Amino acid sequence: MRDNGSVLRALPALALVWVCLAAQPPRAPAPDPQLAALERQVFQLVNNERTWRGLAELQWDDRLAAVARRHASNMAGRGFFSHVDPVRGDVPDRLAKAGISWSRFEENLLQELGYDDPARFAVLSWMESPGHRKNILDKEVTLAGVGAARRRDGALFLAQEFLRP
Repeated sequence: MRDNGSVLRALPALALVWVCLAAQPPRAPAPDPQLAALERQVFQLVNNERTWRGLAELQWDDRLAAVARRHASNMAGRGFFSHVDPVRGDVPDRLAKAGISWSRFEENLLQELGYDDPARFAVLSWMESPGHRKNILDKEVTLAGVGAARRRDGALFLAQEFLRP
């Protein structure tokens, strides 16, 4: 005969583990090696734009990259292109869900299909847009992360988060 008492005694501990796991912020999809390289290339090109103009380089932040990667993945997978995710909310909502505090934030997005050098295209496009250019050259932000995702048809979605803690 089995001792069901030990199973019953373990249930509260299992429930506590489940509650703790459920409270964790969702993780961003693991980056595809090619997309991860593209993210870093976008980041470097943005820093090139900043240093060319005498501004400090941004520091890469893995948590911001995860937020950006999750947003790019959600846009590609759920068929929207916006700073507001219909499920996860706007940028402050997404940062809060990731446990990131901030005093200032900015976000640049891009969707493209078919360019040979999508990182260069993204940064050049952002630099030609007054609002996106302002985000890249903002002296107040110090951290950044880039996320990339592809839709099934090959369309690329990029999100770059800029932040000052």
